[in-house]
Amino acid sequence: KENPGCLRDIQSIGWVAKKHFKVLKGRELVEHGYFTAREFEELIECRNHLWRIRFSLHLVAGRSENRLLFDYQPQVAKRLGYGDEGKASVET
Repeated sequence: KENPGCLRDIQSIGWVAKKHFKVLKGRELVEHGYFTAREFEELIECRNHLWRIRFSLHLVAGRSENRLLFDYQPQVAKRLGYGDEGKASVET
């Protein structure tokens, strides 16, 4: 929860912007100048990537786990299609 660059940050952006601009959909924030269209698309791409990592982590851990510990990284990298070469796959 307290680590920068995680889903909580994306949710906070949405909550603040929606409260300020009174919009229901994130895409509407482009119309208000909060994001450019490209920035919004990038945000959605990043959010989706974080969700894929998190879901893969849950599968590898066999439970709800929000810490991408070193022990899980090779299996998560493999599930995400980065290969099966240990550290090299993780770094990719």
